[in-house]
Parts: sequence; C-alpha cells; structure tokens
Amino acid sequence: MTTAVTATKTKKSAKQRYSRRCKNPACKKVFTTTSLTKIYHAPSCKTAVGNAKKRVKHVDKATHAAFFYHLAYEVQRAGTYQVLTGHTLDSLIDLHSLYKTCLKYNNYGDVTEGETKYEMSHIAPVKGKNTLGLYRADNLVIAPMEMNRAHGTKYYGRGVSISRSEISPKYAVSKDTARSDVVAGLIQFLGETLVSDLVRVAKIQPTQRHKVMSWLLDNLNPLDPEHKIHLTALDGLSTKALTQLKATLQDKQASIFSLGTCGASPDYVLYGEWRRLANTTRPDILSMLSVLDDLYSNTSNRFYSDFSVADQQLVFDMLHGGPVSLIADLVASEVERVHSNPMLYNYTGTTTPQASIKVLATIPAPVIYRSFIEELDGNATADAPVLFMPPQAIVDSWDIPDFAK
Repeated sequence: MTTAVTATKTKKSAKQRYSRRCKNPACKKVFTTTSLTKIYHAPSCKTAVGNAKKRVKHVDKATHAAFFYHLAYEVQRAGTYQVLTGHTLDSLIDLHSLYKTCLKYNNYGDVTEGETKYEMSHIAPVKGKNTLGLYRADNLVIAPMEMNRAHGTKYYGRGVSISRSEISPKYAVSKDTARSDVVAGLIQFLGETLVSDLVRVAKIQPTQRHKVMSWLLDNLNPLDPEHKIHLTALDGLSTKALTQLKATLQDKQASIFSLGTCGASPDYVLYGEWRRLANTTRPDILSMLSVLDDLYSNTSNRFYSDFSVADQQLVFDMLHGGPVSLIADLVASEVERVHSNPMLYNYTGTTTPQASIKVLATIPAPVIYRSFIEELDGNATADAPVLFMPPQAIVDSWDIPDFAK
C-alpha cells in the first residue's frame, strides 16, 4: 500500500521595512526601505549631498589660497566688494590665469635686484573720479611696476567700470579689516557655488605656506621650551624657513622646491599683453601687431625687439586704452630697420615700409589725466586720435614669437 505524500509550500515571510527620513537637507522626505543602511530617498539625493560636501571642501581651499588673498587685497584697496562685480566662471578663470602669468614674470616673488618687477595695472582706474574700475582680466594689463605707479589715474575711456553712484555702503570694506575676514566676505559676495567651481576647474590649492604652517601648529608642543620659541616666531618666518623647520622636526633633510628664473623682458611682457588684448577686447590694435608678427616670423634670429623706455611707454599707453596711432611710428621704424639691412635680417615677408605707414583716422576720444590731487577737484577732458577698424581675425592669444630673450 502506497502512502500519499502531500507537498506543502512554505510561504516566504515578507522582509521587514524601515521608516526613515531622507538625510538630504533639501528633501527630508519620509520613506520606507528594507535596507539597513539606506539613508537617502533617491539616488539624486545622495548625489546632491555628495556635491555639497565637495563644495564645502572647495570653498575651504579658497579661504587658504593665495589667489583669494590677492583678491582680498584688491577689495580693500578699492574699499568695496563691488570691485568684483559681474564675474562669471569664465571671467574668474581668465583673471586667475592672468594672476599666474604675472607671478611667473615676477619669478614667483623671487625678483633679484636690477630685474624688472611687474604688476597688474588697471585700464579703467580703480580710483576714478566718477567710476570704479573693476578687477577683471579685461580691465588689467601686466606691466612694469614703475610704469604702473607713474601712470596714476590717467584714463583713456576704455576698460570695464561701474558708476560710483552704484556703489552700496553695505559692500564697503575697511582697510583695517583682517584679510581672512575679507576673503570670507568676497566668497559670499561672489557666491559659494561660483567659488567652488573656480577652485575645481582652475585646480586652486591652499598656499604652501598655509599647509606648512598648519602642520607646524599641529606638531609643535607649547609645553616644550624649544617648541615654544618656534611657535612665537612662526608668523615672522619665510615659507622657506618654515619648510626647513618642518623638515628638522621630521628629522630629515629639507626638500625645497626651487623655481627657475623667468627672465621676461619688458618688451616680451608688453608684447604678450598686446596680443592678449588684441584678441579679446581691442581688435583695433591687431593690425599693427600683425605687422610685427610678419617681421619676427620672416627674419633671421638676429632680429628682435629692442624698444627704448619711451617706446615701451607708448605701448603701455596704447594697452591702457590709447589709440593705435601712438605706436604707428614705432612699428614703421621696425619695418624700416628690417628693409634697410637685407643682408643681416634676410627678410622674406611681404610688408613694405610704405604699407606699414598708414594715415590713421583721428576720431575724438576722451582722454582723462588725473593725479591723485586732481581727483579732488576734477579735470577737463582732452581729445586724442583713435583708429577705427573693423574686427580682425582672432589668432591664438599666447602664440608669442620667441623674439625677446
């Protein structure tokens, strides 16, 4: 006799579900889940929180970066955060790039006696009578320090500025405010998202000095008499000395990163700025630049620029908004120099002396000359010739011939 066996199916018990509130501050929805570890309502919430943490990290880097301390100095010089009005990510990247170029020309702060120092000079002056020149790459020119200091507030009517009537007292900054507080304020003025994006895209890092200083503060023991002496002297030590002190404490040889000298001549620097502005905001100065390009690329290596201080001043004035006619004679003399000695320069280009000496149109344009004393009383404007030309073709802004060494 066969016994029938009845198969029975065991019903699978339902998993326990947990009720939670989303950890994304922007969501906070209540949801249920079977996971013991899930804390976000949706993947998008997890991504948003992750991005916020990265943004905080990037902003923290900005508070210790040399570039933002440089901006803070310019804000205090202007007396208002509004000197940074209108910045976008692209304009801040351009400004940071110009800042790094100026550092390079100054050999990263290690300029020896007799070498030319360079500064970022305003086109529209920051202390204009009726306007505030903004701190932007399209309102700045890298130029020899002596020329910049002598330039004062001379104004050719170009550059980027805002009316002084637009300046709000709530954005005022005192020169006595701690620089770190100004950095925090300008980050709020620009917006943390914009600052975070700049730090990420431009790969801005905290200064070497800050990183070494932070390490020393963490590792020096104030109860140790020798360490206590070091702690009281930290602020007065150079970055190199701080690095050596750190290496000594680590009981190993100091490793100092040494930067090579730049050796950029004023001709080279002004020529580079000429090209940058010609390809961005000043298409009217591109034609004369093209003439020089033709000379430098179609002559032997013996030909290079050797501008006098007076010639450099003319280029400086043109870059600060002056008419291109200022340097017409200078360019013509360079062409004449090439053609007057064909055996030496072996010129193979097409520019002739007659072609480079043009009759420039003279359209009245305001040129404002003000000393700091005259700022108090105002000054009449004068007319100066300016060349009117249609926009030219844009070429690589940093394709600078190797003519000035």
